Parts: sequence; C-alpha cells; structure tokens
Amino acid sequence: MTRLHRASTIVVFSVLTSVATADAECAWVLWSVSGTIPAKDVSGKRTTITYSPVDWKSVRAFATARECETTERESSIRAEFETLKQVKPEVTTVTRDIFRCFPDTVDPRGPKGK
Repeated sequence: MTRLHRASTIVVFSVLTSVATADAECAWVLWSVSGTIPAKDVSGKRTTITYSPVDWKSVRAFATARECETTERESSIRAEFETLKQVKPEVTTVTRDIFRCFPDTVDPRGPKGK
C-alpha cells in the first residue's frame, strides 16, 4: 500500500511539473487590431466591432500569460478612454483598438498561404 501511495504521488508530481514547465516554455504575444463601431454604441456593453483579421499587429512579447494579460487589461482601458474622446454629435462611427493575448504559436491573422 505504501509503495502504491508513493508511486501515485510521484505520478501526480510529474504531471504537475510538466504542466508548469509547458507554461513556462511558452511565450505570449499581445496583439492589437483597430475596429469600427457605431458611435451610439460606445458606452454599450455588447457592441459588434468590425475589423479585418489580417489587420492584427503584434505589440509585444511576454514570458508569462499573466504579464501579457495584465498589459492587455491596461491597454484595453486606455483604448476605451481614447474611444470615448472620439464621440461627438456629428460622428457616426469611431475606431476602437482591441487587445488580446495569444500563445506565440497562435497567429490571429490565420494560417499563412503556401
């Protein structure tokens, strides 16, 4: 019984270590894209933003997902503030920047053609 307990502990430890190592090896990239929304929807929570997937641009790389996501939140807050400054009575659409973190193996622009 002790041998089984020791073996299961080693297996669990190995699995947890491999997951942590996999996350540590992966770089994260903050991407941005500019999209347009109706000016009347700027303060709304559910807004459809129109953008082209090929317009994504890489902003910065990070060693961890947490660092990338923190910068994503900060960038999104600044972008929302800048969007609000664009709203004027004569404006019908405004531009809003969108920020997203992806592992360095993911390209939001889609697969490259051969």
